[in-house]
Amino acid sequence: MTPPGLDCGPHIVNHLKERIDSLKKALELAQQRIDELEECLGAADDLRPLQELGLSPQEARVVNLLMRRDRVTGAQLREAIYVDDPERKYDVVPNTAHVVLSKARKKLAGFGVQIERGRPGRGGSDVRMLPNHKTALHKLLTGGIQIPHTAAAA
Repeated sequence: MTPPGLDCGPHIVNHLKERIDSLKKALELAQQRIDELEECLGAADDLRPLQELGLSPQEARVVNLLMRRDRVTGAQLREAIYVDDPERKYDVVPNTAHVVLSKARKKLAGFGVQIERGRPGRGGSDVRMLPNHKTALHKLLTGGIQIPHTAAAA
């Protein structure tokens, strides 16, 4: 059945239906890829344990990403920071990611966890958390280490 106001033959209608089906499939594939990428960024992870250490939601997303990857670029930091507001990542000041990173670094230092700058690259330096610091933070988050009240308040 032709929609009201459209005067076209059945071959046009069939072509449009095929095109709509094709676009639906493409959209489903794109959504699957978005879901995979968000999983890589840790978008669905529960960040409350990190926030209980005194990290802001943005700082928690950055630290969560560092826990998941060997190295993280400035672009990946911005993606993690603004994963819930993808339009903002294009409107931010270039050093926003490093400001968030610096604040997280200072807060984690109170627990003996370090975030290191890696090698310089395009758009800034990579950052990383060494495996022994990831292990220490994981133990802290899972209750293997008691959180000192002075460090949590820092």
